[in-house]
Amino acid sequence: MLTGRTAMRESPPIGFRRIVVALDGSGHSEAALEAAARLASVFDAELAGVYVEDATALRAAEFEFAYEASRYRSVLTEMSAGSMRTQFRVQEQRARRAFEWAARQHRVRSRFDVVRGQVADELVKASDEADLITVGQSGSLSSSRHKIGTTARMVVARASGPVLVLRRGLRFDLPVVVLYDYDAVDSDAALDIGRALSRQDRLSPLVVLVEAPSPAEWPAYERKVLERVGPEANRVETEPVRMDHTADVVSRAHRRRAGVLIVPAGSRGVQAERLSGLVSAADMPVMLVRGPSQRVSQNP
Repeated sequence: MLTGRTAMRESPPIGFRRIVVALDGSGHSEAALEAAARLASVFDAELAGVYVEDATALRAAEFEFAYEASRYRSVLTEMSAGSMRTQFRVQEQRARRAFEWAARQHRVRSRFDVVRGQVADELVKASDEADLITVGQSGSLSSSRHKIGTTARMVVARASGPVLVLRRGLRFDLPVVVLYDYDAVDSDAALDIGRALSRQDRLSPLVVLVEAPSPAEWPAYERKVLERVGPEANRVETEPVRMDHTADVVSRAHRRRAGVLIVPAGSRGVQAERLSGLVSAADMPVMLVRGPSQRVSQNP
């Protein structure tokens, strides 16, 4: 398991200095908060909570004909700018209490910001100043337990760095499973993050799923991954995988009881049309990594 500040005694060469978590008071965002707080503790990072007042919803509420549909009731509730602001305030207070409790429990440096704007735009902006952003799989008004929400999808598509997507009921943990796609420039960054996380438990292997063009070429592809890992190669376990087959990727991660699945955003396995299916099918947190490995903080 991730063991908190005690794991920092070894000063991993790759880590996170600032972790942003998107909060909206939903169960999905609370799962994202717990994961972000644990990671902040492990890597001695700042935990930054962001609550966004949805400017679009507020503008819509200013019209006299605006109504809110609730998934809990079969009636439409009339909206007003005042009622929407009250709803924002209630959500913000709930999110702030949960955030402050998590920060105290994990004893991490923290800050909580409230901004107003387009939700995805504001979260992407916040991620530009962080090494990682964690988001709930869907928002508080989503009726789907598994489907990835619009905001999470947009953050994944536009954030410049790694994005960790969680849903309610899932716990971020070890072991780490990394998808390594030689055709994706983000694969080295995904592997580096996987190494840093798996280093928190010497008994837990780092599992790397690699696709080779043919069985005969598999040894050469496996060897390249082990060379990239370097001295820690003895802790790495590799498996062949069908990169363009979501079910194969997910089933192998499940079989390994993965605590997190790390995938390069440029991989064929997580192209736009497959992303929702991957996140929905995976009963584990999914981290999507974009950018070169230098995007992840290099600790001295």
